[in-house]
Amino acid sequence: QERGDKDSALTQDELIRLVRAWEPQRDIICLYVRWARQLRRNFNLDSIATLLCLSRQCNYTPLNFLRKVKTLSIYKNQKAAFGITFQYDIPNRKDINREKLNKEFLGLSVTLCLLQEQITESPSIMGKTGMRQSHPRTPYPMDINIDESSSTTAKKAHVTVPVVSHPTIEFHKKSSLFHRIWISINHRWLTLYITEHLFREDHQPWSYQNALVFSFQMMAPCGPGRFEFLAPLVGYCLQFPTQESIQSKRSRLREIWNNPTSFLPFGNTCLSQSTVEAKARIIATCFADLRDEVPSTCKYISYHRDSTWSRRWTMLRAYIFHFWLESVSNDSIKSMITRQTSIQSGDKQKRRITSCVATEHQEHATSTSQSLLGQDRSPKKLKQTQKLSFDGLRSITSSRSTCSSRVSPATSTPKVGMSTATAKEHLPCHSEIKDTN
Repeated sequence: QERGDKDSALTQDELIRLVRAWEPQRDIICLYVRWARQLRRNFNLDSIATLLCLSRQCNYTPLNFLRKVKTLSIYKNQKAAFGITFQYDIPNRKDINREKLNKEFLGLSVTLCLLQEQITESPSIMGKTGMRQSHPRTPYPMDINIDESSSTTAKKAHVTVPVVSHPTIEFHKKSSLFHRIWISINHRWLTLYITEHLFREDHQPWSYQNALVFSFQMMAPCGPGRFEFLAPLVGYCLQFPTQESIQSKRSRLREIWNNPTSFLPFGNTCLSQSTVEAKARIIATCFADLRDEVPSTCKYISYHRDSTWSRRWTMLRAYIFHFWLESVSNDSIKSMITRQTSIQSGDKQKRRITSCVATEHQEHATSTSQSLLGQDRSPKKLKQTQKLSFDGLRSITSSRSTCSSRVSPATSTPKVGMSTATAKEHLPCHSEIKDTN
């Protein structure tokens, strides 16, 4: 059904009519899904399909959906594992309708809720909800409803038949399915902009459409899982920490741009050549640099707003690193980075306390000197002060001269060759000098 921009969001009545219209065909659609052959997972194709479906639902092209609908924001958070928090949210742009997008995403949530509540109970599926579990899968009784019509009454009696078996299909729960959809969108966003940073050259034309196509092609040989998808991206982020390092390998990157299938091997090679300690050090430095990028006067920084090209590259690298560290196989690296982050934050706190104490001492000394300088310094008072100081100095000088005159030269200075004991006998004691004065 064709719709305008103003009435594209479904109302409650339209949603109810849509559900009722879909009701008779639901079991046939589910049966078709059940008979479909289950092939090996492919995160690259799954994420592409998710992008195409969600962008179409929101009436955007896939490219505009990635560039306009969502953006990355960084918040400084001392309680977080790496001192920062990542948020992938709707930006404040004038060329998008935030209210409309929120309604579309709400409709997506309702659709997932319908899937969870209805499809798992469909007689054509006979599956279960909840894919992840700690223990091995075991057979469990599945209730199959059989409707038996009575000859005397029009009412139907629902008879439940338990069948103990393994379900053939397992569904995500509502929250996990919603999370999986946005994870796919996040990773497609990452591949688009890492393509821009690595292969865009100065004073050369750039097409985001070509970059999107390249991002689809370059990840085609990756493994089935999400972390196999992230591995080559992490390799590039480790190999090129700065824009200067990217420029130094420009000729090699041109070769990769001309051959998208070479993107994956080069990234995996860069990742395998780095030691665990080097990976932890580079990633921890990246997180520390990103924390320093957030000004103390701002709550957050955004990728597409008031960010330099270098800051965007730091944000992109940190975002990729934090996804990759979610893997269980990277727990050792994650713990090393967490320790380094806590040590760095502790050192910064100590330096902050030391600087505060030094500032307080400096302020106290300044205030004391200012209070002394702020006393009454009229010419009369100043002359009296100078006179008192001169009289005191003259009295001290006269007393010392009197004392030295009363001590004879013979007794005040020991003769050469005189023993120490004899010299002490000839020197007057402190009490004798005091009495003579």
